Amino acid sequence: MPSIAVIGAGGLGGPIALGLATFASKLVLCDPDKVELSNLHRQVQFAESDVGKYKVRCLARRLRGRNHKLTVEQFAEPLIAETASDILGNCDLVVDGTDSFDAKFLVNDWCVERNIPFVISSIAGSTGHIVVRQRDEQSCYRCLFERPPKHQVTCAGVGVLGPSCGIVAAHVVQLVNQIVNHQSPASLWSFPNIFEANSPRKLTPNHRPHCKACWTQRKQGTKMATIRIPTPLRKLTGGNETVNASGATVEEVLSNLETNYPGLKARICDDTGAVKRFVNIYIKDEDIRHLENLATKVAEGDEISIVPAIAGGN
Repeated sequence: MPSIAVIGAGGLGGPIALGLATFASKLVLCDPDKVELSNLHRQVQFAESDVGKYKVRCLARRLRGRNHKLTVEQFAEPLIAETASDILGNCDLVVDGTDSFDAKFLVNDWCVERNIPFVISSIAGSTGHIVVRQRDEQSCYRCLFERPPKHQVTCAGVGVLGPSCGIVAAHVVQLVNQIVNHQSPASLWSFPNIFEANSPRKLTPNHRPHCKACWTQRKQGTKMATIRIPTPLRKLTGGNETVNASGATVEEVLSNLETNYPGLKARICDDTGAVKRFVNIYIKDEDIRHLENLATKVAEGDEISIVPAIAGGN
C-alpha cells in the first residue's frame, strides 16, 4: 500500500486526505495554518472545537478515527525547498491541495527531479483544475505554467464555493487510486465551471521546450520511449495498450517499466535478465537481437514493441 504526502490540510487537502485514508498505508500531512471559524463552511474535516488548533493535528486525529491502521505523520510548517526532502523523502506519491503557487512549483520540481508521481489540484470560486504527472511522463506543471503569475488567483482573493472543494477532492482521490493501480489517467483535468454537466474536461498538455524542470531531466540522458503492450500483458498495465518509460537502453526502459508496472518484466525476461526465447522486442521495427540486444540505445520518442508467442484461433 502506498505512502502519500498531502500538502495542504484545508478545503482541498482535507477531503483528499479523508479519501486517501481508505487505501493508503501512510499519509504525510503538511500545512502551517491553524483552523479559523471562517474555514468551516468548506473545510468539512474540522469542527468548531478545532478553531485555533493546527490543521494537521486535527486532521490526523480525524484520519486515525477512520482507519486505526493508518500511519500519519504531521508537519505544522510550510513546504520549503530546505525541508522538502525531510517531508517528502519516503513518499511514493505527492498530492498538492494548497492555494500556494510556491508550494505547487516546489512539489513539481522536487518530484520531477526524482521521477515521483504527483497530483496538483487548484480551485477558485467554481473553477478548478488538476494536473497529473506519473513516472516518466514528458510534461509537467511547469510545462503548463512556466512560473508563478504576478497577479495570483487564490481562494483568499476570490473565495471558493464550499461544495466545489468536495467535488474536486473526490476526483483527485479517484486519480490517485488509478495511479496506485497502475492505470494512466489524463494529465490535465479542467473544471471551467464545476457545476456544469460536462465538467471536468480531459486535456492533453505538451511539454514546454527547455522547461526548467523536465527539460533538465531529458538533457541528462533520460530518453522517453513508448512501449506497445500486447493484449496478454495489458492486465499488468491497467489495460493500457501503450505506456511510457525512460531509459538510455532497452534494459533500462524495461527496469523502469517494472517500477511502474510490477510483474511485467518477469513476463518478458528470465531469471538471468535475458529476454525469454518466446518473446521478441522490436525498437523502430528492428529486432533487438540483431542490434545490441538489451544494450540497444534508446532515443527520445522511440517506439518499442513487445511481441510474445501466442496460440489462438479456436
